[in-house]
Amino acid sequence: MLRIYLNSLNSNSNDSSISYDPQELEESTRLLHDELSELKYVDSIEYTKNKDATIPEGSKGIEGIMEVGSLLVTLATSSGVLEGITGTIQSWMQRTGQQKITMEINGDKLEITGITSGNQDKLVEDWINKHK
Repeated sequence: MLRIYLNSLNSNSNDSSISYDPQELEESTRLLHDELSELKYVDSIEYTKNKDATIPEGSKGIEGIMEVGSLLVTLATSSGVLEGITGTIQSWMQRTGQQKITMEINGDKLEITGITSGNQDKLVEDWINKHK
């Protein structure tokens, strides 16, 4: 199973008045859920609580933040599945402006940022190869 965590922090993370927008996070989670559910190699997908979420001190508007922003995806066991899902997530991030997503399989986490770079591509490739 693959767990996906969306990060909905506003873009200026050095600002002490950082706020979470629960509606934005809920909408982003729903859009990613809908897109991933259309993939042929996704057996099931469900909303889950993000138990590992940490809320920065002084954050505003965080009511219900633990209820959204996390998806649990059951994948088909065929080759190319992780490549397909990470590619879909990276494309979705570029289209929607999502800044950061964390993917986790059996406790092994991969953080993907919205910026594509050679180094990030290599990290994604290495992570995928570990779980083939």
